[in-house]
Amino acid sequence: MIAVPATAGTRRASPGLHGATGWGLLAAAPSMFAAVLDNVVAQAFALAGAIATVTVMAMYARAVSSRIQGLSSALARASRGDLTYQQAAGPHDAIGDAILSADAFTAMVSQIVAQVKSEAVVISFEGHAFLQRSQDLSARTEQQAAALQETAVSVQELSASVSRNVGSVQHMREMVDSVQHAAQEAQAVMVIAEDQSCTLEQISEAVRHIDSAVQQNALMVDVIGRSAGLLTEKAQRVSKSVANTRLRQGTADEAREMLDRAMQHIDAVGQRQAFEDFHRSDAGFIDRDLYVVVIDRAGNYRVFGSRPEFVGKNIASVPGIDAEQFLRDAIQRAEEGGGWVEYQVIPPSSNPVQDKISCFTQLGPDLLIGCGVFKSITPAAKA
Repeated sequence: MIAVPATAGTRRASPGLHGATGWGLLAAAPSMFAAVLDNVVAQAFALAGAIATVTVMAMYARAVSSRIQGLSSALARASRGDLTYQQAAGPHDAIGDAILSADAFTAMVSQIVAQVKSEAVVISFEGHAFLQRSQDLSARTEQQAAALQETAVSVQELSASVSRNVGSVQHMREMVDSVQHAAQEAQAVMVIAEDQSCTLEQISEAVRHIDSAVQQNALMVDVIGRSAGLLTEKAQRVSKSVANTRLRQGTADEAREMLDRAMQHIDAVGQRQAFEDFHRSDAGFIDRDLYVVVIDRAGNYRVFGSRPEFVGKNIASVPGIDAEQFLRDAIQRAEEGGGWVEYQVIPPSSNPVQDKISCFTQLGPDLLIGCGVFKSITPAAKA
């Protein structure tokens, strides 16, 4: 076999891509691609995790910011006198604890202001009534003093008349001194007359003492009346100072105002329709712990605004109340033209006994109508 020499046009096979090395790269390409893909996927997941983390943090920041803004808003409203707003605490964390603390503080302030306001209203009412009674007593005392002065003058005149009678008896004794029997009779008459004179002098002295005591009583009544007037004026100033504060519970002036509106409503629509309206939450006669009640003189409920199921039941069915004492006080106050009754009751969903005050007045000859508030209230005491 003859070997043919290579010429310029003849190309020698080269190991390059077409050799063993090229085939190796092609064989390794899938694994390289998989590695690159895994790296890209890992980076994509990392980026997604970062985005999710940032999103969650942003959402949490917004939630925290919203809760803080809510707390700030609640405190701002409280500073302006609106103590009715209650913010949900949310998660149990530092912010939630702060919200709960702020709400508890606001509730306590609302309770204190309500109690002060109610006490001021009741004191003002009672002070005015006491002042009126004092003025009536003062007028009667002056009349009694004038009558006693007239009595003293009459006693003095009678005493003088008796003294003249004593002188006449003595003169008569001298005239009949010669007649023993007549003298003895005159002596007896003189003794009686002298005793009468002594008795009348004692009466006159007693009248003078009574007159002095009456004058002192008149002075005391005047002083007490002025004190009652000053107390009433101060109570009215206290009430006005917190008049624009919105509270979580009703106050005595609001109870009195609701009672007046209830009476006007009865006059406007009649008793039957009004009684139905008093049980409706949208009629304006149920507000927080304020509502209208109507009872008869046997203590049976005809209206119980917040709890219609009590209609037809007796006061004694209300937990914690001294029914007999309550009914006596309510009737007495109503017959006096209207006034406040203080009593205790256990509200629904609240175990502690609560102090309550209600204003009652007459509704016709057989019924009493009233409205009241709790003097201090727990969160559950709403009825």
